[in-house]
Amino acid sequence: MEATVQKMEPEKLFSFTCTPTPSTPRSTTRASRRRWSEFRLEAKGGGTLLILTESGFDAIPKDGGSKPSG
Repeated sequence: MEATVQKMEPEKLFSFTCTPTPSTPRSTTRASRRRWSEFRLEAKGGGTLLILTESGFDAIPKDGGSKPSG
């Protein structure tokens, strides 16, 4: 997997994109296989709230994309 840090704010935010392994079927483009994740921390009462936001994971085939297409 190839990952790239997109944004980092100490004690507040961390986001990255990643591209799955080459075993993903070639019929899908590299851009359509890219996943994005963001971890955001916010003070909440006497603790910390973690907000996780992701995109691109809904495009993963049910078999995980490890089998060749066709």
